[in-house]
Amino acid sequence: MINNTSIPDADLSNAGDDYHILWAIQKSLDLLNFDKHGLKAVLIEGIEAPLSHRIDPSGGKLLGIDLIEYYSSDNFEKANRVIISQLKYSTRNANKNLTFYSLYKGKKAKSSQGSIIHRLANIYKAFRQNYGRDLVQKKIKIKLVSNRNFNPVQLSAIQEIQKELQLIGKKVSF
Repeated sequence: MINNTSIPDADLSNAGDDYHILWAIQKSLDLLNFDKHGLKAVLIEGIEAPLSHRIDPSGGKLLGIDLIEYYSSDNFEKANRVIISQLKYSTRNANKNLTFYSLYKGKKAKSSQGSIIHRLANIYKAFRQNYGRDLVQKKIKIKLVSNRNFNPVQLSAIQEIQKELQLIGKKVSF
């Protein structure tokens, strides 16, 4: 007799994996270009090994990188633009809006450790410590890609801040 066991929520986890794979395939198709400034490399779950060893030897600073795109070159040093994406797919909460709090909420109560914003901030900080503020702001774009919408009231607040920054001539980077 065969004892079939199932892993609870495996289908939910697999849906997230499928989302990651499909996103990577979609981005990989953009590699089919002849533009010298076009997409030249796509890496999944991290950055190229030599750079990773230098920036993040312990392996804890770049955990939020699900996919990275290099434009005009196949490595960070020579690329003129780099897009770092963290992908979040939700099966259970697909209709529930993301909020500032849900981005900040960590894995443990009353902590931001391990939260989406914590991981994205660690990525930014790791690159900034190694390359400086100006180069990082010029070259890197960090994105959260999700099948969930963002709270419209909070999104409106972000858009108002962006307008105010533009009015006073400040760069809008979010």
